[in-house]
Amino acid sequence: MIFISGATGLLGSHLTYHLLSKGHNVRLLIRNEARKERLAKTLSFYNASLSDFEDQIQYAYGDVTDVYSLDNALGNDTDIVFHC
Repeated sequence: MIFISGATGLLGSHLTYHLLSKGHNVRLLIRNEARKERLAKTLSFYNASLSDFEDQIQYAYGDVTDVYSLDNALGNDTDIVFHC
């Protein structure tokens, strides 16, 4: 599993798209549901949508400043971490 913090930001959203388009499964750390819209907007630049990748995406809710939410979000199956 690939874990991405900052997946709704500028760099992270483009990285997320490219990983998904290559067939990778990702777990995204997001603060709340509303942040998904930022990712969806970036995907639209590639003529893609969140629903195109729904089977490849897991969402973890939390914040990088909260060590407990990070620990829960990373889980035991994370192989790679991108901190954007």
